[in-house]
Amino acid sequence: MKPATHSFTSRLLVLLFVLAMAPGLAQARKKHQPQPVPRPVPTEDLGLMINGKRLSLEQFKGQPVVLTFWHHQCIPCLHELPVLDQVQKRLGTKLVRIVAIGHHQERRVAVKNIKKLRKKGFSLEFTFDPTGSVGQKYGVKGIPHLVIIGMDGKIIYEHVGWGEHSLKPILQTLKKELMKATDTEQKVPADSSGQATAGTP
Repeated sequence: MKPATHSFTSRLLVLLFVLAMAPGLAQARKKHQPQPVPRPVPTEDLGLMINGKRLSLEQFKGQPVVLTFWHHQCIPCLHELPVLDQVQKRLGTKLVRIVAIGHHQERRVAVKNIKKLRKKGFSLEFTFDPTGSVGQKYGVKGIPHLVIIGMDGKIIYEHVGWGEHSLKPILQTLKKELMKATDTEQKVPADSSGQATAGTP
């Protein structure tokens, strides 16, 4: 995937700030160990939007994407969502996209919940998966189930649950992925005028 061309340096500084704030942001109770499994995504389908159209991973090509499978009756999920929303707001949608997928939520309930969260100012991308088919492809057996997809389209991190130690590895994974994009920008050769060039023989 082609790396994003946004200003990475300033946003990475913000990421470091969020990382420093991790103990205060993570409100849940339980410890969870990360389960890094680098592998291709099982599907680019990210569920239904409230307009009835399906959201595709292809729409976020060139960006790290965070997926969280959640349910409105899941207490840890309700702790996780505001934290992820703060991360999305601080980093911005040009660098990272965070998608909250309502796992096994039928349309009427899902639309009601999404509208309620948006009214509260949430900036996450919300979809819903009534049959749980998307979650099944991602191996969801417990929620919240979080997946980070790198700019190369592969899953680079995932974990289940939410606790006081959950946020830090998420931010570390995003930082590492964004640093790759920064390194790519720095490796682009420049001509004598200082302009970036490509395809130099």
